[in-house]
This record gives sequence, C-alpha cells and structure tokens, in this order.
Amino acid sequence: MDQAPSNKGTQPARTLILDCDPGVDDAMAILLALGAPGAEVLGISTVCGNVPLERATRNALQVVELAGRTEVGVYPGARRPLDREPFHAEHFHGESGLGCARLPDPGAGPRGDAVDFLVDALGHRPGTATLVALGPLTNLAQAERRRPGILRLAQKVVVMGGAVRVPGNVTAAAEFNFYADPAAARQVLRSGARLVLVSLDATRRVALERGDMENRRGPRGRFCRAAAETGFAFAEAARGAGGFHLHDPTAVALALAPQLGRGETLGLDVECGDPAAAGQVIVDEDGGHPVLCVLDADRDGVVELFSRHVLSR
Repeated sequence: MDQAPSNKGTQPARTLILDCDPGVDDAMAILLALGAPGAEVLGISTVCGNVPLERATRNALQVVELAGRTEVGVYPGARRPLDREPFHAEHFHGESGLGCARLPDPGAGPRGDAVDFLVDALGHRPGTATLVALGPLTNLAQAERRRPGILRLAQKVVVMGGAVRVPGNVTAAAEFNFYADPAAARQVLRSGARLVLVSLDATRRVALERGDMENRRGPRGRFCRAAAETGFAFAEAARGAGGFHLHDPTAVALALAPQLGRGETLGLDVECGDPAAAGQVIVDEDGGHPVLCVLDADRDGVVELFSRHVLSR
C-alpha cells in the first residue's frame, strides 16, 4: 500500500482490539484474529449494527468460546447510533446473526463497557495496539467524545467501511457501516487517527465460493460453512452468483498482512446532512481528512490466510 500520513499504517499488526457487530463475516473475522499466530487480541467490543447489541454480544461470546479463547473479554457498547434509528441486516446474516450456524449458549458473560475498555486499552498502551473496526463506528466516536485524542493513541485504526469508487451495498451511495451511523463515521474520519479504510472497493474483490467451503471438517470450518449459507443464498438471489464476500475478514487480514492490499491516501469526509446520501464517502482533496484507502486486495492471498488460520484448523 502507499504510505499513509504515518508509516505505521503499513506495519503488520501484532496487538489487536476488535470492535464489531457479529454478523456472519464479523464472526469469521474474530476467528481469523484469534487464530493468527503471533497476534494478541486485547479484547472485543460490540456495537449495534448487523443485529441489535444484545445479539451481537451473545454472538461474540459464542465465537470466542468456539475458538477456545475465553480469556479474551467481550465488552458491549452502543445500543443505537449517535443520532438516528438503528438499522440492521438480518436479511443477510439471518435472525440470529450467525446465518444457519448454531452454537452452544455462552458459558460466560460480557466483562464491562465497550467505551471504558477502548479508552483504557488505548490509553495504557499508546502506539502499540491496532484497533480494527468492523461495524458502525459508534463506539469509536463515543470513545473519542469521552477522551478527545484517544484514537490517535492507536498504532493505527483499520476501518472496514465506506465505498469510495464503487456503489454502496445499502444505497447507491453508501456502505452498511457508514450508512448505519454516518455521524460516527464522520467523527472518526476527522479524529486525526492513523486511519486505514478497507472499503467495499477492496472487499468486493475477496469472495469465497461454495467449493472453498466443502470438506471442512473441523469445528471452525463447519461453523463457517453453515454461517455463510444465508450469504450464499442472498448472493444467488440478488446477483445470480454464489460468492460470499469476506468484508470483515479482509480488514483483519490487511491489519495482519498489509502487503495484501493496495491503495492510496485520499482526503475524505462523510455525508451526514442529506438523507438520500447518508453515509456516502466524499473525496475532497482540498478539504477532506487524509486517510489511507485500501482500494484493491489480493483475493488469493486473503483467502489463503483465512483458510490456513480458520478453515483448516
């Protein structure tokens, strides 16, 4: 990738914080982060997004137990966006949020508040942790409001969100995470943090086919195959093709292996005023805020990384 405002944007992450709204691909991204050798996950915060907060938190707890990593805490956060009604995506992720997969009830509960966790984790380890945001950015915006400048203490903030040069997946203009909370997305883009935006431009290039999921016999592989079934069915109905896009796992993969992405630094902002364009990424080289935008990804490299650390375990 091209150089960001700081070269830390292109360094592999070793210490991760995940903020997510599981969600099928969020669950797969959690498994990748927890399964990658040498990666330390400090904790997982959850947010209202693909599913309501309570369901997202339960799903995160279940996936952490599936991974055998119950030492990693789960911290529930925002129940709703900053200034609009919640918007969910059960039509894609299924009623539970985990597609057709079924997991046992979690044996442990969440540990505390997401914003407290984010502020403490970043504040106590300045410059060392990569924050990977896979859902609406409400928790990050609230952490920034709680302690201005806290996001600048991350080594980098990798955001799966936005559509820069391609159409959105909710409206023609907007990707889901930015559409669900445009005000939070704008605040995070304006935070001055070392941002890496993994947009739909890149993640739409990374898809699993049904054949990639066959003969997966381990518990993680069986889970991913069942979880992805609603996504495969949605893609077949909507596009006539069965590919399941690895949106959130791609963001985690690029945090761990930045060489798998290609992009450029652009001046960006987010549309919040026009309801018809809410969540749209605005490229403004004069007045926008500099963000390293990943616009392309190595599909084979990301799928190989995901298969090795998740599907083949």
